Amino acid sequence: MHSFRQSLGILLAVALIAACPAPVAANEGNASSPVDFTLALGTPQRDAAERSLAALAEHAMGNDDSRSLGRIFSMDSPGAIRDAAIGYGFEIYLIDAASLLAGNSIDKSLRRTGVWRFLVLIGDRPVGLATVARVRGQWKTVQMGGAGLAADISRAVSDYLRDPSAPRLRFIRSEQGLADFIEVIARGEPAYLPLLSAQELAFSSRPDSAAGASPVAATKREALSEHRIVDALRASIRRGMSDPRFSH
Repeated sequence: MHSFRQSLGILLAVALIAACPAPVAANEGNASSPVDFTLALGTPQRDAAERSLAALAEHAMGNDDSRSLGRIFSMDSPGAIRDAAIGYGFEIYLIDAASLLAGNSIDKSLRRTGVWRFLVLIGDRPVGLATVARVRGQWKTVQMGGAGLAADISRAVSDYLRDPSAPRLRFIRSEQGLADFIEVIARGEPAYLPLLSAQELAFSSRPDSAAGASPVAATKREALSEHRIVDALRASIRRGMSDPRFSH
């Protein structure tokens, strides 16, 4: 059995891995799983994130590992980890490349993963993400990091989380297309907020895009209809399919 120190050392090492963990079976995300962007209070997913954050802070501040926190979270000083807390969470939905390329819509091509991410906050500022997955029947934090993505998500969804009409929001990722979106379902057809990884893709799909213009020049993130992005997304997926990581 690993000691407490060994277990936290493993967590620190895993936190430095940039890639997402492999998805678990979709039915593992069904039991006791809230939906969409939520605090997920009282759930095993949130409990796992909170336990790991507390243990990481205790381990790092009690040893010589505090400097490594700067490679995991966006913090002004290592000591700020004492004030870190878990914010809202969301399940990762993946776009099934084969389904989308076969002509299905983005929404109809979404697949649950059972993997959750929670914002790590210092005050009201997102400094990273805790990724939680079910491992051998138990919910565990398998990755910490992603400060840039955490900040990007927070900026993109902040207005929608305050919207009294309470639109449904889902985090969706195209692994082959190397693009993340927030799906917004309010009235009618879904719309898609491109996160920074998808900004260039979304910008290049616009018929009036000017050569040399910046895809992040706009001050407000626009939710785009599917027809605005789906052709560029499919083209990006086809390019990604030639990558050996996605060819099996």
